[in-house]
Amino acid sequence: MSKEPDLVNAQRARGRLGARGAVTIGRRRAVVALLLATLLGAWLPPSPDPWEVRSISPSDLVALSDYIVVAAVTKVESAGEDLRVATATVVDRWKGDPGPAIRFRASGTWTCDISSAKAGESSILFLTRTAGQEALSIAHSGRGRLPIKEIDGTLWARPRGDVQWPKELLQESPLNTGEFATRLIRVADVLAIVQSVAPTAP
Repeated sequence: MSKEPDLVNAQRARGRLGARGAVTIGRRRAVVALLLATLLGAWLPPSPDPWEVRSISPSDLVALSDYIVVAAVTKVESAGEDLRVATATVVDRWKGDPGPAIRFRASGTWTCDISSAKAGESSILFLTRTAGQEALSIAHSGRGRLPIKEIDGTLWARPRGDVQWPKELLQESPLNTGEFATRLIRVADVLAIVQSVAPTAP
């Protein structure tokens, strides 16, 4: 009797076992990879939330700004749906030269954008250009606007959150009410920081 059928059957059996073995090994490798990914995820720091504004240093704020000026806002007007634009006269130029008058966006474009302005206010403005847009933008989603107020003969600016201004330069306001009843920084100290990063500033 021929043994050829037995040989064929044995080869087929080995083929089936090999396929099953490959599947088993593949499953084991997948489980190991999943365990490693889980362990690495537990040790690695979480990724920053793309919907949050990250905290930056004043030096970074200066570096990312195309213009830094002291400006007096003359008017704020609607320029379309959910868009407001401020017009301001440049009083002093600290970085770049945007001209004697500027227009900048005074409304947010997303949840954490706090860009705004008030007619009649004077502010230090860290501004950026956007290709294809006439109006400038306040740097770092509005954090580059520091309203100015004179208190007892000294010019003070109100800093915004998410910019790490040196703690030793921040002082509690003597005012008890209003938007300036918070920690303030001298305008002269802000200028000194700008000059340390952009030496061409006046």
